[in-house]
Amino acid sequence: MVHLFEPVGVFLMYVVPGTIAAGCLLMLLRFERRMSAFETHFSGAKDSLKSQAEELAKKLSGIYEAPPTSATAEPRPAAQPASVALNATTRSKVLKMHRLGGTPEQIATALNTPKGEVMLLLKVHQIVMQAIEQPRSGLETAGAEEKV
Repeated sequence: MVHLFEPVGVFLMYVVPGTIAAGCLLMLLRFERRMSAFETHFSGAKDSLKSQAEELAKKLSGIYEAPPTSATAEPRPAAQPASVALNATTRSKVLKMHRLGGTPEQIATALNTPKGEVMLLLKVHQIVMQAIEQPRSGLETAGAEEKV
């Protein structure tokens, strides 16, 4: 007796997987063709970028080797920052040199610091020291009054 489902079983067992495998193979071949086209396109772009990079490197090396100079240009003095913050070491050196009798000009020259910064530091130090000494003198007079 012939079963009605036997041809369907053969179809499902052999034909469908074969069709799927053939479709996958076809897709793989198309993918490989597209990839080779991309490689060809981008290898040309890569060569173009390499040549442009080499040209730029040559231009840069020319700039670094011989910078343009003008015959009328005067040498500029070294630029100093607009505001030079003094660190703790420099501040202590300024105060020590001032205690030893140095003028603000001498201190500024010796420490390579702007004269205005030195003068400002000395002025602030003087104000702070006066503020510290005034309460002390007030305490000393108050202590003397209590003893009387």
